[in-house]
Amino acid sequence: MKVRPIIPRLGVQYGAVGGLMLMLAFVIFHYLGIPGWSLITLIISVVVIGFFTFLPIKEFKKYHNDGELRFYHGMSIAFLSYVSMALVFTLLYLIFINVIEPSYLQDKLDFQRELVITQKDQWIDQFGEDSYNTRVEGLKEISAFDDVWSEFIKRVLIGFFLAPIFSIILRTHKPR
Repeated sequence: MKVRPIIPRLGVQYGAVGGLMLMLAFVIFHYLGIPGWSLITLIISVVVIGFFTFLPIKEFKKYHNDGELRFYHGMSIAFLSYVSMALVFTLLYLIFINVIEPSYLQDKLDFQRELVITQKDQWIDQFGEDSYNTRVEGLKEISAFDDVWSEFIKRVLIGFFLAPIFSIILRTHKPR
C-alpha cells in the first residue's frame, strides 16, 4: 500500500500551526497571570489539539480524497498532527522555560510542593505516610527534562483520545 504524500504533509502542517497556537495560548495565559497547570489552560489545550486534529482530516476527506475517508486515513493524519503539535509546543516550551522565563519551572515546582503540603492529611489518609513522603521527595528531583517530557506526553495523550473519535465521525462507508 502506497502512502499518499498529502497525508504526512497535512498532518505536519496543521500540527505545526496547532503547536504554535498552543504555545501562543500558553504565553498569553502566563502573562495574564493564569498558570500553565490550571484547568483553563488544559481546556484550551484540548480545544486547540482537537481543532487542529479535526481540520486536516476534514480537509483530506473533502479536498484530496473525493469525499471518502477510511478510518486509517483519519488516524494517520491525526497521529501526525497531534505529535507535530506536541513537538512544536515542547520545543517552544523548552525555550520558554530556559531562556525567556527561567524562573517558571521553579515557580511551578514551588506551587506543586505547596499543594502537596496543604493536602498532606488527605493524602496520608488515602495512601499512607510512606506514599506522601515519596511524593514530596519526588518533587525535589524533577528536572527541566522531566517537565518538558510531561508536557509532551500530556498533549500526545489528548490527541490520542481525540483521534479515533474524529476518524470515526468523519469516515465514510463504501456501498456494498
